[in-house]
Amino acid sequence: MFAYIGIMGKNKKMDTENKDWFKFSIKKAYGILIYYGILFIIALLLALTGVLNEVFFTTLTLIEKSVISGIGFSILGAVIYYSKKIYKSCVNLDFTNPKDENDAIREFGVSAYFIFRPPFAIIFSLLLILSIKLGFTSISVEIEKLNSGFIYLTSFLSFFCGYSSGDVLDVFESNGKGIVNKIFNKKIL
Repeated sequence: MFAYIGIMGKNKKMDTENKDWFKFSIKKAYGILIYYGILFIIALLLALTGVLNEVFFTTLTLIEKSVISGIGFSILGAVIYYSKKIYKSCVNLDFTNPKDENDAIREFGVSAYFIFRPPFAIIFSLLLILSIKLGFTSISVEIEKLNSGFIYLTSFLSFFCGYSSGDVLDVFESNGKGIVNKIFNKKIL
């Protein structure tokens, strides 16, 4: 059995002819949901470790706690969003039988899509924390003067990085090419 899972984003609608290329077996869905369940538990522990900063790992610095918590919250966001995509397709009963080897190739791509979204969310969270830290450094706020509010801010924003990692990836793809072209096509006098 194969399931159609709509991953085209919140504001984009997939037309009926595009459904045919997006196949995903129920066994793969179970496997991904088990993977997400394990990630959820690990992420919850990481998130609580960072947020309950006065209780756990009191020897860690503020930045280290922010990174741990940010990673946890970004994984939580990604797992919640992409689990929702899987269960919605199951609820909608969008299943078809496999036809050929092309369906297996498509299924492999869809599996990779679901497997790699949480790691992408981690990377986006780290970039977010780095950019916030850079912002504080550039306005001459010493890291030692930051308080636990920094952890809560980065945790909150990391969750949304994870939850919308597909959108963040689209932004990087569309804007990144323009930025790279501007940087490398400038002529040095």
